[in-house]
Amino acid sequence: MNIKKLLISTLLSTFLLSLVFSFVAKADTQKPDWRCEEEGINVNVYTSPQAYPNDTITITVIVEATKNLKGIYVAALISGSKSEGYGNWTTFVTFVNYTDLPLGNSTAKSQSLKIPPDVDPGLIHSYIRCRWTVSQQPFPEDYTKDGSFSVTYLRNRPFEELQLAYGELNASYSTLNSSYNSLNASYNELESKHLGELGNTRNLMYVFVVTTVVSVASAAFFLMRRPKSW
Repeated sequence: MNIKKLLISTLLSTFLLSLVFSFVAKADTQKPDWRCEEEGINVNVYTSPQAYPNDTITITVIVEATKNLKGIYVAALISGSKSEGYGNWTTFVTFVNYTDLPLGNSTAKSQSLKIPPDVDPGLIHSYIRCRWTVSQQPFPEDYTKDGSFSVTYLRNRPFEELQLAYGELNASYSTLNSSYNSLNASYNELESKHLGELGNTRNLMYVFVVTTVVSVASAAFFLMRRPKSW
């Protein structure tokens, strides 16, 4: 039984360490949305850059102890607008709740945040507060750090759908307009050719009429000059 408990404890510790290391690796490749470097503590906050109303986003807080720390507290008040700015939406999230960290240790806490469907598109803001106590001789010292940052940018799905529909209609219009121009060019070419043929036919008719008139006149002239027989 003791071996089983030891195995479970080891697996759980390994999972927690891998989770912390994964967040630390993320911190090396992604710029934090908010950072605090103060006496004995480093705090990095990571959020989702974009989302839509009714989405769920993840906010991650990584706390690193550069001294022996007691009573670490990290919480944030998150807010946005509703009803086109005439209303407000706020929620309170606690990430680290009075946790102790020895020198050189770190902890990563993530919270999932559900964005209500009626929140206005635009920026979602957060006001964050950090509190901690540095364990030092002869007396411990308390610290507080406040800050603010943009949690995410809410995109406007109906507007984007309208933009997409407009783009499709515009593409269809361009195709139809190109087809119309091609047909119009063919029509003009046929019309020009037809008018040319009509002109040639008209000229031939003029020649025929003139030739006929000349022939008739010539015949009449020769008939009139024919000598009479006695």
